[in-house]
Amino acid sequence: MKAFRSILLIAGIQLFFTASGTVLADQIIDDEFDDNENNFEYYWYYFDDNAGVGYNDRPQSAPESKPSEILVPFTERPREFDGDKSDTFKVKEYEFKTEIYGSNSFATMPFLFGDEFEVVNGGWDMMPFVGTGTMLAADGKSIDLSGATKIRFKLKSRVKDLSVRFKMQTFEIDSISAGNAEELDAENNNPFGYYGKNVTVTTGGFQEFEINLDDDGGDLSPPDWATKSALPFNLKRVTKLAWEVNKGDNSTVTGDTLDIDAIEVIAYTYNSPRLWKKTVPMTPLPEEAVLFSNFDNNPPAKNTFGKYWYAYNDASVGGNSAILSGAALNDQTNLLDLNWKAQSGSTGSDTGLEIHYQIGDPVMQGQIKVRGFVGVGCNTYDSTTEKYWDVKDAGIKNIYFHYITDGDIPYLTLEISDINDVADKSNPERKDGRGSGVVWYKNFPHTSGKWVVVELPLDSLYINSHWKDAKDTPLDLTKIAKLQWKVQGAEGKSGAVGIDNVYFTKTALPVVRRSRINENKLFQKTYSNGQLRITVSKSIKKGTVRLFNSNGTMIATKALTSTTMFSTVKISSGCYIIKIDAENVNRQVVRMQSPLFIVK
Repeated sequence: MKAFRSILLIAGIQLFFTASGTVLADQIIDDEFDDNENNFEYYWYYFDDNAGVGYNDRPQSAPESKPSEILVPFTERPREFDGDKSDTFKVKEYEFKTEIYGSNSFATMPFLFGDEFEVVNGGWDMMPFVGTGTMLAADGKSIDLSGATKIRFKLKSRVKDLSVRFKMQTFEIDSISAGNAEELDAENNNPFGYYGKNVTVTTGGFQEFEINLDDDGGDLSPPDWATKSALPFNLKRVTKLAWEVNKGDNSTVTGDTLDIDAIEVIAYTYNSPRLWKKTVPMTPLPEEAVLFSNFDNNPPAKNTFGKYWYAYNDASVGGNSAILSGAALNDQTNLLDLNWKAQSGSTGSDTGLEIHYQIGDPVMQGQIKVRGFVGVGCNTYDSTTEKYWDVKDAGIKNIYFHYITDGDIPYLTLEISDINDVADKSNPERKDGRGSGVVWYKNFPHTSGKWVVVELPLDSLYINSHWKDAKDTPLDLTKIAKLQWKVQGAEGKSGAVGIDNVYFTKTALPVVRRSRINENKLFQKTYSNGQLRITVSKSIKKGTVRLFNSNGTMIATKALTSTTMFSTVKISSGCYIIKIDAENVNRQVVRMQSPLFIVK
């Protein structure tokens, strides 16, 4: 997570080149619009009518015609469809454009339509189009949105009323688009067959739209020329959301600007593989813990390897993020030396590592916009002697530490680097061996000013293997080089971070990956003869069960028992959502939901 990177280009899509939560809450897609990454940790993109490879696409049917343009900075590259290096047709890679009105940031797409053109096969005219979208999963992967009831978003046009087609892309239909040129022209095998719904967007302020969802598409449907049987919808394998403006639906429009904001998936929460949620209140130190640094020795900056803790910011890449207190610039070394303060540790009576920071401007590194960052870290290797820490030989399986955060940034990130990430005497030029900015890491949630404990299995670290040019090289546990904790965010964000009592433990711990599917195994529903029966596991102690209609309105609620009954005699046919908020025998909060289809 050192920098935000674009993933490999998808057929027909140009990615932007600039730089989560309680189960069952509504999921915001992007709450900051400060770079090209959304809250699903994937990327925004633009697409136009000049990148297709089928016989009926502009490059083949009318290569001399004027294409549509998205009026943002761009570079050109050879298309190289499906990895074909001989495909040198030039396509555009657009930079992400956002704007701010007042304190509100939003995505924007200024555009000009190109020429209409007659297709090679069929004798009909192809209408020019432009669009923007956001990925919900890595290329070639998908995400399960089962149970989501709606997609909600806001749109605004600048010049004229626009007809905009909202599209939900799925893995099966994306796979058609990834075929070869001949396949793309086969019957019932068209790459433009995504499910969608047209909405009318007016000028002035933002308008809110809601798209109902169900397993058959809900309000979404394929284009008129396609059929659901040929292009079935699959809510379990969603890949992207997109907004397309087509000249065929906007005959009097030559160009305009479409603004997009406040995108939400209703009744769904993204559970990030990057986020470690198993933080706990302060507990006694495990007996077999191996000390790394507790900051109570003299000097406090020295770890058990004889190496020293340091602070860093983005100045080395041209940034201006600042550590306001806890570290100061050493005029002789031009590095940040840590300052130490008594009673700054997790017990209130010991010494801890503490910094206060403010994030500066984003930094452009080539075509990539990197959000500002600050952090603290410590080496475990010696570059001169080329001695690295052999975690495997030491029997280490987990890292244990205390941390506290306060301020604007939602996550603290731990990065663990090995020999592939650093230089040494024999390899002075070696760095970023996994690709620029690619490192093994994990995010930890904001603690709202409270100390918490983490014991993280080293095999639960995450790597951005989907970034362009990334190498998914395993972490070399025999050659660990350094540990770093950092915060990264939008310009102007500020806060504080504290670290204390860094240890390592040897007992194997399970890698816990919470999911709605596993939690939903705690209850079962049956519906027949006008009666809904909800049965919960014996591990559930108490709670509430509620029934919502497709508009999100609660229509019934009851205290949860081992078996809870609802009469549906007076409830009309349709799609409903069962939501359970409960507590288990260990006094842990459990939230579950499931769709309910009533047919009479």
